[in-house]
Amino acid sequence: LAPFFIRVPDPPAVAVALISAGLLDAIGENATAVGSSSAAAGDGDGGGSDRGDGGSGLHSVRGAASARGSTDTATDTDAEANDEATDAVHKVAGLSCTAYGGPPDEVAAEMVYWKDIPQDAAYVSPYKSYGPQKKYLTFEPDEGGWNNIRMSMETAVAFAHAMGRTLVMPPEQKMYLLEKKEGNSKNTFSFSDFFHFESVAVEHPGVEVISTQEFLEREILSGNIRHPQTGEILIPPSNKTDWEGIGTYHSEEFKELAKFLRSVGTTSTWACDQCVATFPSQPGPFTSERLETMLKDILAEGDSRASEVFDNNPTPVDAPAKDRMKEMLAHRENLCIYNNTLQS
Repeated sequence: LAPFFIRVPDPPAVAVALISAGLLDAIGENATAVGSSSAAAGDGDGGGSDRGDGGSGLHSVRGAASARGSTDTATDTDAEANDEATDAVHKVAGLSCTAYGGPPDEVAAEMVYWKDIPQDAAYVSPYKSYGPQKKYLTFEPDEGGWNNIRMSMETAVAFAHAMGRTLVMPPEQKMYLLEKKEGNSKNTFSFSDFFHFESVAVEHPGVEVISTQEFLEREILSGNIRHPQTGEILIPPSNKTDWEGIGTYHSEEFKELAKFLRSVGTTSTWACDQCVATFPSQPGPFTSERLETMLKDILAEGDSRASEVFDNNPTPVDAPAKDRMKEMLAHRENLCIYNNTLQS
């Protein structure tokens, strides 16, 4: 059992799209963009070289047990019950402000940047059933302001979904520009204060989320995940599993927990200013040849991927994989492939 860590740069620095070959059948051409935000990059199937460094971080872990929100994936026999459960919570992609004196729902709908796409909601990554039964991804919130923090978290969700890993949410902590306390006001926050991950788990069977405390208790203290080099049982700093209320990115408590989580994971620093994160359509070795061939063809075409080519002319999301890769590459000349080394 072993973990995995990826460094993610500050969101404003570089916008990188995640490309997956064959993640959604509805897209065609066996490739699709899974999301975009700041992301990381990696190496090809042949090696394990890591590049770059950045602001917030992602750590991935393989383990034995996890939970997903409050509702498990529905089977055919309980699909109706699951639909009722979904209706019991608000739609993740929806936005209604009428109860708070806001605009009508049809007006609010224009402000929603998440679209409710049924086939996306039903998607489960092929990597989920590859390798160890349970695999985890932990991450460090961005050190910037709220918008940076939000974008890096969304990137972590996209990565975990694409990798078929359970996402370990950071503990409640102080966040830059939100940590000032006035009277009895709250000044430590978790992502659950802003996002309904229970709803996400109900609507998306491929997304699993647990807390840092759950992860430490279930996998670390239980000995399910051990030191990747020595095989020794790991002990969290001060033998503590409850890290709720820690300081900001620069606090000693934050650094102590981050250092431990990195130490138990497989660490990969992907230089996202040099390459685009990509996922082969199927897990296992030697599955990235098609992506690499697309890259060679695009680079041979020269200036066809210049940014001005796409100004006011974005590539459709259901366009062939090569066309979408061309736009996403921008100035980059490499792919960052989720290879078999990182998968396992």
